[in-house]
This record gives sequence, C-alpha cells and structure tokens, in this order.
Amino acid sequence: MDYKEALKTVSTQKARENFMLIEFQWDKKIVLPYKDGLALVGCLANAELLNEQYSKPKTITGIERDSFKTTILSRDEYELIKISHLLGLTLEEVQEQAKQPS
Repeated sequence: MDYKEALKTVSTQKARENFMLIEFQWDKKIVLPYKDGLALVGCLANAELLNEQYSKPKTITGIERDSFKTTILSRDEYELIKISHLLGLTLEEVQEQAKQPS
C-alpha cells in the first residue's frame, strides 16, 4: 500500500469532522468523534472515582481536576496518524509524502 491508497482508505471512512482526544493517563487516550466526546464528558459530570489500593480500604472520592484532559484532534492530524499506522511509517515520513505533488 502506498500513501495515495492509504489516504483514500482513511478519508472515505467518514465525514470530515474533528475529533476529541480524551487522555485518562499519559499513555491511555481515547479518540472519539467530537460530538461523542462532548457526550462522554457530559456523562462524567456527576462521576466519582473508586480508589483501590493494595492492603487499604476502598474509597470513593470526587474526580480531581487533572483526572482526565480533553483536546481537539483535527481531522487532518487524525488521517496522518491513521495513514502512518497503515504504512508502518513515522508521522514525519508520512508528512513528507503528503507534501509531494501528485
């Protein structure tokens, strides 16, 4: 598969909308269509956190401000990451191929 085939595969999957990136831990990030991300964050409005530590009693506390972080992921960046994965290339290599004329 080359860059043009990968771009065609990725860009025909859905309408060109942005995404929401929800980071729960530095290495655990969820990507959702923006509208779905808003719905998920809305569902967390009254959420609480279950704390389970070894040899300690379980507790339920409020969610701290830094428990998760949200950012917008543009459709273009999303497509570049997907293409990078499909081709087994780095993001920088895919960006270079994207700059080349057709």
